[in-house]
Amino acid sequence: ILGRELSEAQTPLDTLKTGGRMPDREKSVLNRRGEALPVSFAVCALEDKDGRRTGALEVLRDLSEVKRMEEEIQRNKTLAAMGERSAQVAHEIRNPLGAIAGCITLLERDLSGDPPKLDLVKKIIRSISSMNKIVGNLLVYTRPFMLQDQQVDLRAHLEQILDFLSLGINGDKVSVHRSL
Repeated sequence: ILGRELSEAQTPLDTLKTGGRMPDREKSVLNRRGEALPVSFAVCALEDKDGRRTGALEVLRDLSEVKRMEEEIQRNKTLAAMGERSAQVAHEIRNPLGAIAGCITLLERDLSGDPPKLDLVKKIIRSISSMNKIVGNLLVYTRPFMLQDQQVDLRAHLEQILDFLSLGINGDKVSVHRSL
C-alpha cells in the first residue's frame, strides 16, 4: 500500500528480508490524490518469543508542515538577501547620480544664454531627479521596519467610518444603528 513507487530499500520489505533496523530517514509517499507527501520513517523487525521474524513495523511522521516552514524560511532568507543587495545597488547608483547632478548644474549655469541647450539640460536634471526618487524609494522599501505598538481610540475611528458611510446612504431605505 505504501511505497509502490519507492525502491524496496525504503520499505518494510527490506527489513523483513534482512531483519535489520532502519533508523529515521525521509521519503515521499503518495496520498490518495496521487500527491507526494513527505514523511520521516523508521522501520524495525518484529519477532516472536522464539526470535523468528514475524513482520516489520514502520512508523511514519508527516513532514508537510515542517517542509512548508523550511521553504518559507528559505524564501524569507532569499528576500532578505535581495533586499540587502538592492540597498547596495541603490547606494552604488546614487553616488554617480550625485556627481552627474553636480556637473549638470554647472553646465546649466554656463548655458544660461543658450535656451535650446538649456532645455536639454533641464530635461537631464528632471531625469536625474526622477531616478533619484526611484533609488530613494528602493532604499525605503529595503530598510527594515519595526512595528510600533500604540493605543488607539477604536470608537473614534469607527465613528469616523460610520459618519463617512452615512453620507452615501439613502435614509429612506437604510438606517444605521450604532452600539459601540
